[in-house]
Amino acid sequence: MVTFLTTYSIAPGLSYCVHPHHRNRMRGKSQWTIGANEERDVFVSAKTQNWIQSSEGWGLHIVGGCVAYVGIAQDHARQLFVAKFVNGNQNQFWHGYPADHQRHAQDIPSEFVLRRWLVGGLLPPQKIAKLQRGKPCSL
Repeated sequence: MVTFLTTYSIAPGLSYCVHPHHRNRMRGKSQWTIGANEERDVFVSAKTQNWIQSSEGWGLHIVGGCVAYVGIAQDHARQLFVAKFVNGNQNQFWHGYPADHQRHAQDIPSEFVLRRWLVGGLLPPQKIAKLQRGKPCSL
């Protein structure tokens, strides 16, 4: 069983947990480069913006109106800017990690979310297309 580093109560019956595997330089796991409070804030923003559907969701770290990097890939070198959130046990205890769309197809955001990011002016069409196809994409 995993012991979470911190658990935040977001709303009645909804919690966000900081997972240690994505903060302890574990080999083969992407790592957050933003603080735990910022990680939580990315989740809260994803929830507020309706970028969470069913048991998974997607987030962006917005700083001064611009998308910023959230972490590094499993190789601990390549920067990542999309966060993925999961509700693995369907119990409303969510956790997340920096998503590596190049390496894992399940880390590609849903078309619904990508469309919202495009329409909202958060990412340009070229970046959306690269994300969809799992191609290299940086900020």
